[in-house]
Amino acid sequence: MNDRVFKETFRMSRATFEILCEYVKGITKQDSCYRKCIPLQKRVAVAVYTLKSSAEYETVARLFGVSKAIVSEIFLAFCQEVWQSLRPIYLAEQLSNSEKVDECVHGFEKLGFPQCLGAIDGCHIKVRPPGKDCTDYYNYKGWYSTVLFALVDYRYR
Repeated sequence: MNDRVFKETFRMSRATFEILCEYVKGITKQDSCYRKCIPLQKRVAVAVYTLKSSAEYETVARLFGVSKAIVSEIFLAFCQEVWQSLRPIYLAEQLSNSEKVDECVHGFEKLGFPQCLGAIDGCHIKVRPPGKDCTDYYNYKGWYSTVLFALVDYRYR
């Protein structure tokens, strides 16, 4: 599959996909005497495609030549591994502390948002794209941008 089709299929470049594989290599399985394991790249592809498409497990299973049970197992393991490996890098320490989480949930409840931990929003920031890969920056509004996402607690922190 060429790079354009890969990016359309998985919504990320091959380089980003390989970086993600490095972060989640904990989902790798060992070959047994009876069968070979599903390679890491295929496991990540199954999980990313499931997230990207919101397709039913049966559809993903047919696309990747595995069973629905395997899709379910891979998806759960992938999500848990992403949480374990990327949480310390991308989430503030406060979200790892159960007292802070309870405080945030309670604060949002007072504001009329039950069972809410944070508010997230994003915006497009106009940029001049690099000559190479400039299509990666072209947005649906018809101009070049990068996307900024922000997550805040009930006090806008």
